[in-house]
Amino acid sequence: MRNWMFTGVLAALACEPRAIDPQQMAGLPTSELMDDPEVAKRVDALAAEGRVESSHIGAAGSPSTVWAKAVELGKAASVDQRIRLLDHQSPAVRVYMAGSLCDEPTAQAALSRLATDASTVPVTDGCDASPSTVAAEVSSRRWCTDALAGKEPQIVK
Repeated sequence: MRNWMFTGVLAALACEPRAIDPQQMAGLPTSELMDDPEVAKRVDALAAEGRVESSHIGAAGSPSTVWAKAVELGKAASVDQRIRLLDHQSPAVRVYMAGSLCDEPTAQAALSRLATDASTVPVTDGCDASPSTVAAEVSSRRWCTDALAGKEPQIVK
């Protein structure tokens, strides 16, 4: 009888929902993910910003320098490099690189890991500024654009 009770308690504890610790998603520094110095320089510049911004921000809709850095990184980095950057220590880099890989079939397994990434990141989308999580931003797909993937936007006539 005791063994059954002990097994039941263990099973209940194993199934108990647990909060995700953002520290578990700390990621790796650029030096451990990139061997291309030009791409690494762009990664570090974006990581130093520490936030995610849409292409135009504020009441006047001014062009975002953070967005511009993300676009430049998307142009410079290969698909494989962008997939590796999903493990970067900067939540902002992870969000932008996820946006650059939305339609990339080889990235889907790596992207799925971010579904539970509770790391916080400041986000400014137009005039709206608020904290968010990597998981929320990735699941919203609002950062999925050709521009972040280093491609020219397709214009439909």
